[in-house]
Amino acid sequence: IRNCFEEYKVVTDPSGRYMCSYKKWHLIGLELGISVASIALRKEPTGVATTFNADVVATAKKDLHMGD
Repeated sequence: IRNCFEEYKVVTDPSGRYMCSYKKWHLIGLELGISVASIALRKEPTGVATTFNADVVATAKKDLHMGD
């Protein structure tokens, strides 16, 4: 995981294990490996939230109307 954090140039805590990031896209290099390992090794489904993992915040640059 640390390699991914370095490659994506994200700021971490001093331990290098946790990050807070504003990104307009997914960190596919980090997420894909975890999903594949969950499926292959633990037979777990991916893409479905089973527990609370994180808070997510989003803002729009303009007022949005239905259909935007």
